[in-house]
Amino acid sequence: MAASWGAMLIGGPINAAGSSPGGTATGQPVDCPGGLMVIAVAASAWNGATASLQMLLPDGQTLINVSPSQAIFTANGVGTVNLPPCTIQMTISGGTPTAMFASIARVVG
Repeated sequence: MAASWGAMLIGGPINAAGSSPGGTATGQPVDCPGGLMVIAVAASAWNGATASLQMLLPDGQTLINVSPSQAIFTANGVGTVNLPPCTIQMTISGGTPTAMFASIARVVG
């Protein structure tokens, strides 16, 4: 059975005051172990933004969108993608969202 794995792609953990401001810009690259993944994205206001899950190609420089139907968001939602082991990031374009959170987790079973 595969081990569980998950990461915050945008936003952060709850702080000592019991809140997190969320994110407004592209997240940092994250090493992903691969497998069937669930992505969840939410923002208090999207402000015309698009959040796209991207993966780094083997050249180490080129980022591509993972899946237009399951991993590109213009509103709060959830999608699934099957990924190889790779580096991923959630990229924001077209606007500046307010208090965005994006997470990814491997489906185990």
